[in-house]
Amino acid sequence: MRSLSKSKTLVALAVAAAASGAQADLLQTNRAYVSGGLPFERTVDVDGFDSVQSAGLKEVLNLTTGGSFLAYCLQAAIDVPTTSAQYSASVYAASADVQELYDRFYGSVTSGVTQAVAFQLALWELVDGPAVSAVKMPLDAKAAATQMLDTVRASGTVSQVYTLTAWRTDGYQDVLQASMVPEPETYALMLAGVGAVAFLSRRRWRNDE
Repeated sequence: MRSLSKSKTLVALAVAAAASGAQADLLQTNRAYVSGGLPFERTVDVDGFDSVQSAGLKEVLNLTTGGSFLAYCLQAAIDVPTTSAQYSASVYAASADVQELYDRFYGSVTSGVTQAVAFQLALWELVDGPAVSAVKMPLDAKAAATQMLDTVRASGTVSQVYTLTAWRTDGYQDVLQASMVPEPETYALMLAGVGAVAFLSRRRWRNDE
């Protein structure tokens, strides 16, 4: 289902390795809002998990660094902490289907509530089981999630767009952060710049002799 160039694979591994070295940070998970004040989420009742959950895109505040990022929850049956908590970051070993879900559809999750909720339902289905078929509402998000899953499960190719980082804490929901994979050309330019600086430094050193 996937087609990934060797150079882009190396870039993804480099980015993932950097993420895996992160220390534990104090995070606060909040609602993410659409322009106009509506949250990117809806309350859903998922049969089989015996749980009513808020499904959708979250805003995560990193109180250690002062930054923030958007994220999705990984487990439908576990609550998100209502206060800040210590999280540790690590590379998320995504299945091929989860990775493809992100690469195909994550770029559209901020386009509206339906897409944001549908992506969460599809992610829960791929990670935990039949979340989409079990969810009782809302129907529009359920239909959009089914379409996402049908596309992911069909044959096809897609290049990797995102590297995934899991933020984990004991007793609460893990959240998944997606970061754009830099194009290999970016690294090529960086290496070329470093090489040019080194060449000029050697030349200047020889002239000084």
